[in-house]
Amino acid sequence: MTVADSFDAMTSTRSYRPAMSVEEAAEELMACSNRQFDGEVVEAFMRTLDLSLDEVGPEIKELQLSIAVENPA
Repeated sequence: MTVADSFDAMTSTRSYRPAMSVEEAAEELMACSNRQFDGEVVEAFMRTLDLSLDEVGPEIKELQLSIAVENPA
């Protein structure tokens, strides 16, 4: 649950920072694997994330683009 919660926090906009992309958050999880997070849990999450992105990837990219257009940095 900690891995999923951390991923959600990283990919959500906060008042003090913009949201990370899915790719950036995945890289951060991998960097913290076996240190901050259980490596096996991170690997399982990444497999699930890969499957989910295969199914909804185009919708996420479209949503990210629309958010960027509506809220330019």
